[in-house]
This record gives sequence, structure tokens and C-alpha cells, in this order.
Amino acid sequence: MVIDGRPQRRIGPPITLVVALIPMAVAVNYIANLATRVTGVPLYLDTVGTFLAAVLLGPWWGALTGLLTNAVPVLLPPNDVANLLFAPVNVVAALVWGYALRPLGLGRSAIGFFLVAVLVGVVTGILATPIVLFLFGGSTGHPSDLITAAFASFGLERAALVSNMLSSVPDKVISAYLGLAITAALPTTVLAEVRLPGPPGTRRLVLAVAGVVIGIALTAIVVLTQAPA
Repeated sequence: MVIDGRPQRRIGPPITLVVALIPMAVAVNYIANLATRVTGVPLYLDTVGTFLAAVLLGPWWGALTGLLTNAVPVLLPPNDVANLLFAPVNVVAALVWGYALRPLGLGRSAIGFFLVAVLVGVVTGILATPIVLFLFGGSTGHPSDLITAAFASFGLERAALVSNMLSSVPDKVISAYLGLAITAALPTTVLAEVRLPGPPGTRRLVLAVAGVVIGIALTAIVVLTQAPA
């Protein structure tokens, strides 16, 4: 930003926005993830709030949100200490989204935004694989274990990698577009540092809905192709 011909150093988000948004984002992650466990859907949806924090506040605030997201289940049902081990996955998702959609501006177009979501899915899927393998023996008790079992003939390592990729990419696509739908209702002042496709309002909401539908379709394809004959 330039004022009176002199460049000005960017400052961080207002502390009131940070204090209000991060707890809300963590709650969104927790509730959405709990819903996937209850319904048995092979998704996680624990990065919707992470996406919002990363793009609205910045990548490192998003990373803090991701870290807190994986800490909350230790204290609340299902009291799952294992969630902490996946904190790096949520943190990396925040950093990729935050940098890609803010300073790099890779999500200004509809295609760019979709590709960033896919990239986050690929990166987090790869990152989660060694955690699943070496700490859980390839099975975490999540519905996505059914996908791992379907590819068991490939060998445990390949099965875990394929399973994580097939569940992570649709998951991050849906999470990103759910977050995008929320930004459609936010004032432009909050979105000053963010470069997202479409102007806030109906057009962005329509794009977000279309993206969620694509993510659901990808999930359905994965589920149906692994269903027993």
C-alpha cells in the first residue's frame, strides 16, 4: 500500500477479527468432522474453518487454527489423542491455502481456485500417509479405511497412499468451496488481502455451490468404485 507517495508496511488483521474468527473456525472444523464420523462418509471436512482463517487472517493464523483443531478432540468427544498426530496435515493445508490465495493470488480464477484446492488435497494426502502407516499400521478407524482395504492387494504402503489421495482431494475441494461460500456473504473490507474468484455475492455463491457439487461427485465416484459387486 502507498500513502503520500511512500510505501507503507502491511499490518496484520485486526485483533478483534482474530479473536472472533479463530474460535469459530475451530468449532466449524470440529462439528463438520464429527458429522462425517457419525454419517460414515469417507471425508474429514476438518479444514473448512482452516481455509477461512488462512485466507481471511493469513497463512500462519490459519496454521494456528489447524493446530487447535487437532487439539480440541483431545479435550472433547471423541477424546481422540491421535488427532494431535495429524496436526501437521492441517497446518500445511493452511499454509498452502494462505500463501496461494493471498500473496501469490493463484485463486483469482475459477480454474486456479479449483487447482489450488486439488493441490492442497494432494499435499495433505501425501503428508498423512506416513502418519497412517507408521503410527496406525494403515488403519485409523475412519470411514476412509474402507478405501484402504479395497486397495490392500497393492500392498499396505501403496494402499494407504491411494486411500489418502482419493479421500483427501475431494475433501479439500469440498472444504475450500464451503469456505468460499461463506466469503460470499462477507464485507469487502474483510477480504481486502484475499484474491478469490468472482465478486462477493450471488456469483461467488453460485461458483461455490458448483464446486461443492463437483467435490461430492468426486467422493461418490470413489465410494461407488470401491463398493462390493
